[in-house]
Amino acid sequence: MSSRIDLLQSRLENLHLQQQQLEQLIAESPAIESELRADEIRKAPTTGGFRGATSPAERERQKRAKKKIELEGILREIESVNHVLTEERQKAREEAMETIRKGVAEHHEHQREAYRRFGQRFAELHAAYLEIADTQERYQAWRESPAVTSVLGGEWEAWASDDGRFLISPAAGDFMRLVFDVYTIACDPKADGWRSSAARPYDDYNELARLTPDLTGHDRPVRLHRHPDIRMSEAGAWSSRHGRGEGWGQSWGG
Repeated sequence: MSSRIDLLQSRLENLHLQQQQLEQLIAESPAIESELRADEIRKAPTTGGFRGATSPAERERQKRAKKKIELEGILREIESVNHVLTEERQKAREEAMETIRKGVAEHHEHQREAYRRFGQRFAELHAAYLEIADTQERYQAWRESPAVTSVLGGEWEAWASDDGRFLISPAAGDFMRLVFDVYTIACDPKADGWRSSAARPYDDYNELARLTPDLTGHDRPVRLHRHPDIRMSEAGAWSSRHGRGEGWGQSWGG
């Protein structure tokens, strides 16, 4: 398609050049004819300038008339080439737009698939949370069962806050709190240095830091600077305000 447009464009440029040359010749011709007639009169004051088709001036007039006819043909050809060129450009644009539409559909499907995978893994994550909730509730029931309390008697309270403690304290009370806690420890979005030996522990016994992966430096924002609507988490907004993860939360025109 592009080669056809290039050929037509080249032909159109040549036609315009011919048009300009013809228009210049036609514009100059009357003065040439006039000078030729005047020259004939100078040479033959009584008969010069009116010798019919044999006159140089008359030949110039006839030549100009032919150039005008030739120019009319050139103009008609230019009109036709322009018409075909417009058609070809429209076809090329339609083909390009179809390619773009296919590209949008392909990219959208890739995004859908990524969101589907995230949703599936999120369901697995939620199932893991329920497992954590179950293990803690079972632990609570066991440590408060007669099998334990009858043995410890009055020592139960002290035991429950020491050896008999919950593994994580304070514990996440719901799914989103657990997600937030693990994200905070794993990604450390505010650069608190939870894994540093000098840092204060995130939980009382610093268990989460030992039980979660270290993703420090691996997290990043979604860089959609021309997206008209981006929702950021509190941690992401904090990072944006403090210069971590340049571009976080910037929207179209922001």
